[in-house]
This record gives sequence, structure tokens and C-alpha cells, in this order.
Amino acid sequence: NLFFYHIYSPIEFVLYSLYFTNLSMSRETNKFIYLNIPLFLLLTFISTAFIQKIDVNNGFVTTMASILNILYCLLYLRHINIYQIADRAERNPFFWVTIGILFYSTGYLFVEGFLNLLLEISIDTARFYYKMGFLFKYVMCIMFLVGILIRKPSDALQTKG
Repeated sequence: NLFFYHIYSPIEFVLYSLYFTNLSMSRETNKFIYLNIPLFLLLTFISTAFIQKIDVNNGFVTTMASILNILYCLLYLRHINIYQIADRAERNPFFWVTIGILFYSTGYLFVEGFLNLLLEISIDTARFYYKMGFLFKYVMCIMFLVGILIRKPSDALQTKG
């Protein structure tokens, strides 16, 4: 199934990048994110073709994606801290989604980034840490759920019958 991660990781990165460009941050930040998409895809292709082939865990690519996603999260959190200080962050659904992505990317950075090294040490150790990585995915899902549940009533579609 390593082949699927070589496809999944770039798609996931592109989707997260597009999410962050839609958060109305600065024009410069959006240009930076849009510039990173083709560069990341190019690095992914180079990595898959020459560095970490299809039969190897693509730790280089997932590490790069995690670092960029963490950077995007921090840029958005800085943005709401500076420009939306009057609004309470915990009532902003995008805040919770971003926190979820931040937790997920941070955990993914360490788990996937060190997976090849852990596989050299012990398969059982690698399996243990890989399974611990699911904890970060669960935290992300919980944060997404919180973001969905606390959205403002004006955000929901209101129909009058």
C-alpha cells in the first residue's frame, strides 16, 4: 500500500493548501501558498522517481508536507490573532479546523518522518509508533467536529417555509 501514499500525500497537501488560501489571509500569503503547490508536486515527483521509490515509505514528502502545513496553520493563527482580535477564536469554526490540522501535521511530522528509521530498528517499534499516529488523526477529526458544531447560526443555511 506504499504506492497509495505516494499519490495520497500530494493530493492531501494540495487540498490543505487550497483550504488555507480560502481563509482570506493576505495576498502575499496566498501567493506563497500557491507557489508552494507546484514546487511541492515537483519535489514529490523527483522524490518518487529518484530518492524514495514507490516501494519505500515517502518520509521525505510527508515531512515536507507536514512542515508546510504547520507553517500555514501558524500563519492563519497569527492572522486571526492580529486582525480578528475582537472576535473570540473559540467561536470561529476555521480556528478549530486549523488547530486540528496543526495537531495532525505535527504528529504526522514525527511519526512518518521517522518511520524509515524506526523500520531499521524494529518492525514492532515502527508498528507501535505508526499506530500512535492515529491518535493525531482522531484529534484532528474531533477538532473538525468542534468546528462544525460551533459554527455561527448565520453560517448555516436558513430556509423559511
